[in-house]
Amino acid sequence: MIKKILLSASNSGVNANQTIFFTDKLIARNHFALICAVFSTVYLFYFLKNDFFIGSICISISITFFVLSIICNYLEYYSLSKTIIILVTNFSVLFTSMLFGFNSGFHIYLLTSPLITFMLFEPKQRLIIFLSILSYCLNFFALILLYKYYNFESPIVQPEQSNIMYLLNFTFTIFIIITLLFYYSYNNLNVNMLLNKKNEVLLDQQTILKNEISIRERAETELVSLLADKSLLLKEINHRVKNNLAIISALLELENTYTNDSTLNNAIKDSNNRIKAIALLHEQQYQDKNTGNVNISEYLKLLKQNIINTYSIKNKDIEINCNVDEVFLASDVALPIALMLNELIVGSVKHYNLYSKNKTIFIELKNLKNTVTILYTDNFLRDEHFINNYYKSYAFNLIDSLSSQLNGVSSFNLQEGMSFKLTFYG
Repeated sequence: MIKKILLSASNSGVNANQTIFFTDKLIARNHFALICAVFSTVYLFYFLKNDFFIGSICISISITFFVLSIICNYLEYYSLSKTIIILVTNFSVLFTSMLFGFNSGFHIYLLTSPLITFMLFEPKQRLIIFLSILSYCLNFFALILLYKYYNFESPIVQPEQSNIMYLLNFTFTIFIIITLLFYYSYNNLNVNMLLNKKNEVLLDQQTILKNEISIRERAETELVSLLADKSLLLKEINHRVKNNLAIISALLELENTYTNDSTLNNAIKDSNNRIKAIALLHEQQYQDKNTGNVNISEYLKLLKQNIINTYSIKNKDIEINCNVDEVFLASDVALPIALMLNELIVGSVKHYNLYSKNKTIFIELKNLKNTVTILYTDNFLRDEHFINNYYKSYAFNLIDSLSSQLNGVSSFNLQEGMSFKLTFYG
């Protein structure tokens, strides 16, 4: 039963959430409080036996506070428990020294104060350690002053007994110092063992991490190499497609020179221009580092220049103004847009009215929150016959089909010039 109580007191306040270092210090504090309580109990019986009631009361207070420090640990009031130990050890030494006299040697226990303080507090708590040691020093100097100026003698100990008590207290002090030193040595040994184990674990983890980094670096190198090969392959594909389209375009131009039918000439010229629009798309992808996407702003500049050269727009006094955000679109999205813009510009150029004033084509492309909006307008006047037949034309059906391909919402207006608007999620 007693063994169970002592074991419970030793482990008072210990729980699984604490670090090993904190738990060791906590158990050491409990052991220290128990030893002091047992040691004080011996004096309590001595005082009771000799009917020294004041001494019995004072030593009972000391025992109570040592037990209270253990209870505070159980309630997890760890700081209060440390403070109680500092106060009660100071009080016990002061009380016993005054009770048994300075020559009894109880003040020698103050030599253990640095070890006790370091047992209670962490090394980083420098201010608290300093104040605790200072309290023991002040206690010691107070006893020296009392002895020097008042030369107080013990009311219960005869002068011849003081030497024996001095020897006993000196022996117990040495015992406490050795015990605490053994505790620190044992604690340091445990700490070193734990640190060595943790270092071994860290070294193992570092080795594993190095292996993982090496594997990832190899994978990253292979991935970069694969991406470079893919980029090179895409550039080569775009280059070959562009060259093949250029050959087809050249063949159509050659065919056009041998055809006298104006209707057929115009159809071949329009088809050839669509092929060139596609070829320009592949040319930009071939030249651009970002082979997966197309910069619509840059592409529109190439398309605009191609149509100017093909249809001699400068001679017709037509101005093409663009307000285009720098939008990068995937090639499968850029291709329908390229064909639509080509069809709209060519349609305006082919059907413009010579009597229209300030002949202007305006193209706007905006990207707001992943929603792309294309606005195409011109101020060319068209007759009613053209307007009535336009919605049945190949150009309109092609633009409408390409808009549907993008899952976009489009609108046409041919009154006082052409106005076309397309909105889609890009």
